[in-house]
Amino acid sequence: MKNIQAAIFDIGNVLLFFDYMKAAGRLMERNRLETLPDRARITAINYRLEIGEISTAEFLSLVRP
Repeated sequence: MKNIQAAIFDIGNVLLFFDYMKAAGRLMERNRLETLPDRARITAINYRLEIGEISTAEFLSLVRP
């Protein structure tokens, strides 16, 4: 019998719900922005990040105002 060395979980919207727009709203307040980012645009960019199509740096450059 083998010993388990590690267990890896994808928590965000797999095991636990994560509302990206709630986080965006808080960032909006903190950065004194007047409008929320477009949800569909952010979701599409986030998907590209999650499948490895873009890097974290590219993601940030695309979502920052």
